Amino acid sequence: MAVLVLIVLWNFRQYLTKQWGEWFVRLAIIAMALNIVFVMSGRTGYIVFILFLAIEIYRTLPSRWRWLSLLTPIILSIIFSAVSPVFSKRLSQIETNSQAYLQKESLSSEGERLDMWKHTISGILKKPILGYGVGSMPDVYSAEEGLIKAPLSQPHQQYLFWWAEFGLIGLMIMLGFFFALIKESRLLDSEAGTSLLSVIAVLFVMGLFNCPFFGVGMGEFFFLEIAALLAIRGGASKNGAATSSS
Repeated sequence: MAVLVLIVLWNFRQYLTKQWGEWFVRLAIIAMALNIVFVMSGRTGYIVFILFLAIEIYRTLPSRWRWLSLLTPIILSIIFSAVSPVFSKRLSQIETNSQAYLQKESLSSEGERLDMWKHTISGILKKPILGYGVGSMPDVYSAEEGLIKAPLSQPHQQYLFWWAEFGLIGLMIMLGFFFALIKESRLLDSEAGTSLLSVIAVLFVMGLFNCPFFGVGMGEFFFLEIAALLAIRGGASKNGAATSSS
């Protein structure tokens, strides 16, 4: 959620500066960024934060130099690992825990994800078109004899989750929702359109490691932010700034 807030603060910084003052907006952006790098421990949060920075760098660079933004994730990961012990520790655990699972030594967070993905894919291959139906994920995983014994509500992968329950048809509908938002972003004010594209990118990548649409407040937050951004069109943000200044 911190990255989603940061996206809005950054893209609407000129408008927010008129409302709250330049120093407050700058302080809020810096504090949010520092919180992500030095305090937060969620690795998906790190990934989408680096993605957001890479997108902004891509937008800033001249056209002929934009290919350099492809190196941004690697460079930023090295920098953040060097300056943040929390970031470095959590990043190093990915390889360690994944190897432990592959060698059948332990079932860590990474190991659980790999196991969920493996057995979910096995279930999908048996009913790829129509899926198993809403709420069927626990039965699908159990039938494939996954290692996690507790009831599994979702496999921590949005696309596998939808594919397993709703089939390929449902997965295409969800991806169509993303494409519809991308098309709609062209009709919005520049700040809202830019923010919406960044939110879609974050949502798409987050879905590779989690199920952001599946409760715990995250899905609701995404939909509320998307709805708010879709409402900002026809100079709405500029009119708001003009009204407040008058």
